[in-house]
Amino acid sequence: MTYSPYEMTVWAEIDDTPTVFSYRSDDKLTEKIAEISQYTFSLCSREFYLDGIKRDRWIWAGDAYLGAKIDYYVSFDCEKIKRTVIALLGKSPVVTYINHIMDYTPYTFLTVRDYYEHTRDKEFLRQIYPMLTEHVGFVLGRRNGSGFLYKQKDDWVHVDWNENLNTDGEVCFEQILLWAMLKAYVLFSNVIGESADEYDRIADELKANIDDVFWNEKRGAYFHSRVDGKTGECITAYANVFALLTGFVDEHRRGKIINALLHDTDIPPITTPYMQAFKLSCMCEADEFEIVRKELRDYFGGMAKTGTSTFWETYVPGEEKEQATDMYGRPFGRSQCHLWGAGSILIIGKYLFGLSNDVDFGERFVLKPYLPAIANSSVVLPLKRGKVSVRCCGGILTVCADGHDGVLILNGITHTLTAGKTYSFQTDGVIEKVAFSAFPKANAV
Repeated sequence: MTYSPYEMTVWAEIDDTPTVFSYRSDDKLTEKIAEISQYTFSLCSREFYLDGIKRDRWIWAGDAYLGAKIDYYVSFDCEKIKRTVIALLGKSPVVTYINHIMDYTPYTFLTVRDYYEHTRDKEFLRQIYPMLTEHVGFVLGRRNGSGFLYKQKDDWVHVDWNENLNTDGEVCFEQILLWAMLKAYVLFSNVIGESADEYDRIADELKANIDDVFWNEKRGAYFHSRVDGKTGECITAYANVFALLTGFVDEHRRGKIINALLHDTDIPPITTPYMQAFKLSCMCEADEFEIVRKELRDYFGGMAKTGTSTFWETYVPGEEKEQATDMYGRPFGRSQCHLWGAGSILIIGKYLFGLSNDVDFGERFVLKPYLPAIANSSVVLPLKRGKVSVRCCGGILTVCADGHDGVLILNGITHTLTAGKTYSFQTDGVIEKVAFSAFPKANAV
């Protein structure tokens, strides 16, 4: 080694928000997925939710929507969510979609809806309501005679990164997001005492038009788009996933969509962690947990096996790290550390451990774990004020919550959980033990 008289000091900017999420498991691949997801999220979560720490370092509403969903299982950072929303809404006058992307204005409304359902923060709704109203007016002004949003000159219709995806004409996914946006706006208006009957009527008419134009009963799914008055035969996952996640469909169509997503091999595969997170959420809500576990390991686990330390903007299963660099027509255009790559935290916390931390606007919680997925593992997850610790080992499920009371649903039986107490259950639901000692925190990954 050659001696050098020079010294170099490097300062790293970090977000000092306390991280609650921690996860340990005998399933080392899933544990590695969680570790990489948490590190990815920590790098991209700053004053706001940034899309990537290396490339754009920008607040994109799609990334922020998923980022906030993830954060309810990482830190439950309400102030960061509000800052991000305020930045995205911008200032008057509204002359374009948020981020210039058709999908991203509705996503921002859904981010606000999630936030309200977790906090009941009426004052924040009142604060941003004028800008929400202005954005609604702009978006409704972009519809055609059928009441649909459509791709106009210079419009960016994103949906997802897929070079073979056609976004011309009227895209069904965008219409479902518009419906969800309008329903969210009606909720906000009702909460603060404003009338929104006209917006509710528009949403109901839109829903009827979507069903009439895009639904195909034979294939049990929504077609992707209509161009020049003609609905093509293409079916993609996007509209169908969000039809389930937003509550757009009834039980009959819900069952048919689930079947199509599982078995229709003509539906193109998803190649971004972004939409993988939403699709896996959809499958979890359909109780298809074993399929989710497999896809989590195949997709996110496949990326983890490349040796990467952070998750990427896109990933095609089978890619090697050295190959996964090109995007946007540039050899090194792909983000190698992208916020939406951290979605596995949402799947692990919300669905596999089954934590709903938005009950009664975050004042209570429900824990409904899928036991085969959490055997020999432990997790600590945030609540609005506190945390809940869960460990499943040797046929015993141990739970302790700080800050909020809640319930555990285990094998169809509901158990009341009092904050500050530690509870242990046999996973067959027969024996219940109650202790008063503090529950040991799982080791942070």
